[in-house]
Amino acid sequence: RHVCVCYSGSNTLQIYSISHQDRTLSAVGPPHSLPDAPAKIVLDPLGNHVFISYPMGNMLESYSVNSNTGELRFTATIGTLAQPDSIAIDPTGQFLYLSANGASRLLGYRINNGQFTAPLGNLTTPEGTTGALLSFSRRADTLYAVLHGSGLVLTCTIDATTGLLTPVGLPDSTGGADRKSTRLNSSHSEI
Repeated sequence: RHVCVCYSGSNTLQIYSISHQDRTLSAVGPPHSLPDAPAKIVLDPLGNHVFISYPMGNMLESYSVNSNTGELRFTATIGTLAQPDSIAIDPTGQFLYLSANGASRLLGYRINNGQFTAPLGNLTTPEGTTGALLSFSRRADTLYAVLHGSGLVLTCTIDATTGLLTPVGLPDSTGGADRKSTRLNSSHSEI
């Protein structure tokens, strides 16, 4: 298992391995230089690829991770995104979803070995919402999006074959607060 760390204001990324015995962190390889300040960094479920969003550069990149050396190797990029922010990869590692601060929509991509093999289309979010924090249910069949600026949580089912999102009812209110983070327990309720 690995964890990626990028310090605020830094354009470098450090990979750490997690000890199975005592859960301590050890740097794996030297820090990796990034092209811009990242917003979010996510490892795929197997720890083989890292995905990084760059809102200022309007792009999303992927890198393969050498599990022995921590070396990152550029894999792919998608440009011209409207300030990509939050990233979520479903627990099966087949689909990547991201929110865009510059648009009222969620974007989805099929991924394979760090490559963006097919766009899944867009899901428009309620007017006035730009960007979202994304979280999956443990069963990988539901994506929750806490929509910035609205205090709403959008719940979507995920088609296991196509990755397409289908909204479930209307967005639920979180009490009007603009949430900064969300975690779900195994019964899919917020903790």
